[in-house]
Amino acid sequence: MRVSRASEERRQEILDAAMQVFYLKGYEKATIRDIALDIGVAQGLIYRYFKSKEALFAAALDNYAERLAGEMGQEIRNDETALRDKILNTPSFYHIEDDDSYYYKMLNGPDSKGIYQQLSLKVAERLVPIVRDAIAGDLDKGRLTCVEDPETVAAFCVYGQLGVLFREDLSGNQKVDRIRKFVSNQIY
Repeated sequence: MRVSRASEERRQEILDAAMQVFYLKGYEKATIRDIALDIGVAQGLIYRYFKSKEALFAAALDNYAERLAGEMGQEIRNDETALRDKILNTPSFYHIEDDDSYYYKMLNGPDSKGIYQQLSLKVAERLVPIVRDAIAGDLDKGRLTCVEDPETVAAFCVYGQLGVLFREDLSGNQKVDRIRKFVSNQIY
């Protein structure tokens, strides 16, 4: 018999198992029953946390986006570093994703272009306020003088990268190098 776990810990366990099952069986073929069997719980327990397979997948995507944005945001939040240096040193998706995780495998597979784009938008949504605050902080410290509207500049810097990130003719490092060079040349 399984020992009862804290709610957040159980929720995370379900999300992690779901991504593994989605990757191994394919999203369309995977069922809530498969996920329940994988972690040794009743299907009803999963339905307590998620009303459907679609809701479970959306929550897993949100969870992963939150993790990626959090890791990327650590450098951006560093108040001691000028924004230009933050741009050049902040890790990208390519530097923080763990190629061995089922989240990475599921969201970066050959048939997951649309899912990867959804993930990118979710990460961008979380990064805009972090970048906005970094821009405002640099304005307050006099390290940045050319920005009148931090919100718009942050949105442009974050969402504007997606066109490069979605290109299939460039490697991950080429994408990162191009983005960093462009954005750092716009902020002074």
